[in-house]
Amino acid sequence: MFKNLIISPPFGNIVNFDFATSICGTYTAYKRDGMVCRYLKTLRPICKNNKLSWVNSIGLRNPGIKNINLSRIKQKILSISLINEEDMVRFFEVLKNYIINQNVNLNAIEINISCPNAKIGLITNDEIALLKSLGLEVIIKVPPIKRYLEIIEFYKNSDVKYFHLFNSFPCSKGVLSGVVIKRLYFKLIKRAKESFGESIEIIAGGGIQSIYDIVDYRDIGVNYYSISSLFFHPIKFIKFFNDYKNIEYYENTAL
Repeated sequence: MFKNLIISPPFGNIVNFDFATSICGTYTAYKRDGMVCRYLKTLRPICKNNKLSWVNSIGLRNPGIKNINLSRIKQKILSISLINEEDMVRFFEVLKNYIINQNVNLNAIEINISCPNAKIGLITNDEIALLKSLGLEVIIKVPPIKRYLEIIEFYKNSDVKYFHLFNSFPCSKGVLSGVVIKRLYFKLIKRAKESFGESIEIIAGGGIQSIYDIVDYRDIGVNYYSISSLFFHPIKFIKFFNDYKNIEYYENTAL
């Protein structure tokens, strides 16, 4: 399956470690222009509650599912997002070609319904069944909304076991990510694990800046740990990975 440490986009598109699994994406059914321009225009540091975080308004800009560099997605989790009703037909056809005809080995497929541009209601039991028919394990990336527990329950009943909670917070300038996210979402993640127990496995995203954040998440029952904004801090990044790769530390904290 996948490793306990998950590297989320955008860094998951370019970073690979043997002790982590990267998420590549998020891809839409068709090309959405302007990705580099949107990064340059909207990605900004912001100080919130005396903590450095990041804000962006990328809006799912990407080359589209049919224009992927296949060498980049092998052994990764592929993240997709549906915007229109007919998108799943295209996703299924393209993914079927990649897997069956081009022997692309994906770790899993993540359906991103947390982005403001994504449509939550487009993913039903039928869409989940289609993806599973390709031998794909499905992850649902859940939006941080009041009915998030209902969403988890719905997809759990659709035979989904893995849920990504959460790695951004909607704000006036786009979405907020970074250390402040842990403070916002820790209790929500804990509540999800208490509600569903071992029937689901959670990828906790957002705010992980040190090995101690992972220990905090582990102690509330989180199974996997997603990082991204950590890469903006080279010193923290180096220390974190040295700690994470340290076998003795790893065993002592029972990660």
